[in-house]
Amino acid sequence: MGTVGTVGAAPRRSVIERRRLLDRLDRRFEVRLTLLIGGAGSGKTTVLSQAMSAEHDHVDVWVPCTAGDRDPARLLRRVGAALGVDGSDTDPATHVREGVVAATPRQVCVVLDDVHLLGRADAVGVLLDTLPTNGHLLVASRTRPALELGRLDAGGQLEEIEQDELLLTPAEVIEFANDRGVDIELLESAGGWPAFVELAASGSASRSQRYLDEEALGDIPLARRRNLAAFAFVGGGDDEVARSVTGSCIDDL
Repeated sequence: MGTVGTVGAAPRRSVIERRRLLDRLDRRFEVRLTLLIGGAGSGKTTVLSQAMSAEHDHVDVWVPCTAGDRDPARLLRRVGAALGVDGSDTDPATHVREGVVAATPRQVCVVLDDVHLLGRADAVGVLLDTLPTNGHLLVASRTRPALELGRLDAGGQLEEIEQDELLLTPAEVIEFANDRGVDIELLESAGGWPAFVELAASGSASRSQRYLDEEALGDIPLARRRNLAAFAFVGGGDDEVARSVTGSCIDDL
């Protein structure tokens, strides 16, 4: 059984299979919590759709987050709806637990996408505490949620894939170029970022700039963008250069 009980449908794209990441994501049914952390364009949703469309005997429940889901009760109701249970008239946590337990002996993974939109991790923590023993949580976010992870990590119940691991390796970029029939040199400036590799392959500079402005830089405050641009304009450097140009050290840019 593949993806079931989804709210909407997980996006699917025709891209290269990223087996090294898919093998890690297969563990989502073995550990309590899986974190998939990376900025805009790092390929989180794409690799998630690959993992969820693969054949397996368990249950994926995909829930794309919105800012309103920072309310724990609302998030639980949405997860309950994805599980096919109605928690509108009673405690939504009870319905989530019942919906997950009903899938026994199969394991159930609740996949929360775009968790950065919540702004804080309270609702995610409540959901994690709500899930029964056959329930698992996968969090996909541009930023790392403020969850207490020490106990999960120490107990081998945490799988974490970070941004650097999401970038395409040189071998994957070559495979992508061969698949699309484009010159590998067109893709070298993308730095392995999946979205920028895709845009570079299209040959559209305007599309690349628009994506950069709207998605990759959209969450960065204007003042910080100006400081980063000024530091890049002078060619970068050490803390002394950063302070002279922006008034801040490199770590604070």
